[in-house]
Amino acid sequence: MDLANVWYSYLQKNYKNYPANTNRASIIGHPCLRYLYYCRVKWQEKLPPDIAILRAYEGGKDGERIVIERLKKMGYVIVREQEPAVWSKYQLSGTIDGILKEGEKQHVIEVKNMSTNNYNRLNCPEDFRKEYYLAMYIAQVQVYMILLELESAYMILRNKNNDDMKSIAIPLDYDYAEKLLRKSEIINEHIANNTEPSRTEDEYCSECGFFHVCKPSIVQKQAVVDFAGELDSLLSRKENLKKQIVPYQEELEKIQEKIDLLLESALAKGIEKIVTENFLMQAKKIIVRERMVPGYSYWKWNTKILGARNGSE
Repeated sequence: MDLANVWYSYLQKNYKNYPANTNRASIIGHPCLRYLYYCRVKWQEKLPPDIAILRAYEGGKDGERIVIERLKKMGYVIVREQEPAVWSKYQLSGTIDGILKEGEKQHVIEVKNMSTNNYNRLNCPEDFRKEYYLAMYIAQVQVYMILLELESAYMILRNKNNDDMKSIAIPLDYDYAEKLLRKSEIINEHIANNTEPSRTEDEYCSECGFFHVCKPSIVQKQAVVDFAGELDSLLSRKENLKKQIVPYQEELEKIQEKIDLLLESALAKGIEKIVTENFLMQAKKIIVRERMVPGYSYWKWNTKILGARNGSE
């Protein structure tokens, strides 16, 4: 039974982009207005996430149910589970995981499943602001709080690797919440006027599902290589083989040898960044200092799949 490949095929087959008639609370904290605009008007052109992110999506749904049920078993009162929240004035919406009741007080709860690395380094609201995709979690609960007229929330984190759980109190930040509402208004104005927001370029561009639509200058800055098509085919085949339950090690090694030769020729021409149709590659020189053996240096290539979040399950 080839369960792994069947599972991957299922995830890819059942992933769908849906029309977005409102700005979503879960992504309103994204730093790029153009991305948020595209989510509304060009949703059908968004590239699907890579398989690692699809697994994380599915695991997140399961983890959320586990956490809510555990909270109830521990005696916590959870109401309004999976309740839609809509603010028509701002065309802003979302679905809350639930409301936790403590006596007369009520708190928004938002459940997040994550890797051990993220779980260990997130212990207060400020810790979330170090990465743009983590900061989006804070923005999400801020929107829920101001929308539901509540002044506090709990981010419930679950370590998907060892099943640990912890809660982080998130107070309502009126100023930040107001900025998010204004952000939603700006997106709505662009949609009404049929104008695209200005491009905001940063590290997240290569991971954006609209990379091929927006065409950020990162594309224009890469050296053009005559073997881009061949390299793209090799990298695509390599990615497909890595997803198989059987490693196909011999073919992978042959593909890697061909890739290495192409990259060596690029370095010989002074090319340290390459963009193909589906991949962005960047070389970094690693210098190993002299210790027990003479020092040496080598080049390491980092590969990103364009339009897909990489390594953030």
